[in-house]
Amino acid sequence: MAELREIFEMVTHDTEPDLDEWREQEVRQRRAIRRRKMTTFVVLGAVLVAALAAGVLLDEAGRTATPATSPSVPIVSLATHFYVDVSTGERTITPAEMPGGRLVDVSPDGGMFAYGTCCSGGDYLAIIDADGSNERIILQDPPLAGYAPAWSPDGSTLVFQGRQANGYRVGSLYAYDVATGRTRKIVTFDGMRFGWWIVRSDVSPDGQTVLFHLPRGRHPTTWDLWTVPISGGTPTLLRRNAGFASYAPDGSIVFLDHPKDLHGSIWIMNGEGTGARELVGGGSHGWPSASPDGSRVAYGDDSRIYVVDIADGQVRKVSFGTEPAWVDSDTLLVG
Repeated sequence: MAELREIFEMVTHDTEPDLDEWREQEVRQRRAIRRRKMTTFVVLGAVLVAALAAGVLLDEAGRTATPATSPSVPIVSLATHFYVDVSTGERTITPAEMPGGRLVDVSPDGGMFAYGTCCSGGDYLAIIDADGSNERIILQDPPLAGYAPAWSPDGSTLVFQGRQANGYRVGSLYAYDVATGRTRKIVTFDGMRFGWWIVRSDVSPDGQTVLFHLPRGRHPTTWDLWTVPISGGTPTLLRRNAGFASYAPDGSIVFLDHPKDLHGSIWIMNGEGTGARELVGGGSHGWPSASPDGSRVAYGDDSRIYVVDIADGQVRKVSFGTEPAWVDSDTLLVG
């Protein structure tokens, strides 16, 4: 135990930030947000142009004539996320609008979404009902914003990374009690100064353990997987050179092996960190997540969503989008 504590203290030692790496990451994130906003504006403009065109008619002589009844301009919903049917790829707009929402996690009963915004300096962590009602902000910067929320299996708790939105420090992991609204710290990373926005975590199927990754090194950044009791305590190093992990229902773990710039090949191992095997090779995959029935893993790759069968490794493209989250074993939520 002393050796593990020494490793953890070494990894979380206070070091000067790699400003170039931090700025590059921030530029990439802001560029992605700008692209999403521009897509929304283009769609909105096309709809408005079509509506205006419908209001001007041509008579038989080619002259313009105003119709007796002016057509109404449709109300446009600025959709931010979609349901995707895994079997057919059919997309349906979610009633819940989450502008700027990143890494949305769906509650175990499918009735609520938890999300954090990124990366404006006024970020917040929120919960919203799936029908778009009852949105409530849990944390808002300043002084602290929340990122990468993960529901516990019973839906009673949210685990998330808390940090200053524009700060260099990685922050800490917190647990939020949905019933009482109380927040407590699980583990502290305040000594780390890498500037990474996202420390992804997940809660084990029995609700007792939190799985998370931490950056190690500065340029290029490498990652390690750790676990800690959800009640708090000394973290345990689970696997070197692995990150962006999540639990499957049987306690096995899907993760990125040797991730670089948030991407890597997708592997699966048992909950003790042994028996690892590759599911999807290559280095451009991201955000792997196991289905509720434990049969498949969804992941993103270049703004497209794929699903791989855990048993036979068969891969199928499902839709376009980013950061897939399972609503049920047949439906994904994508941004």
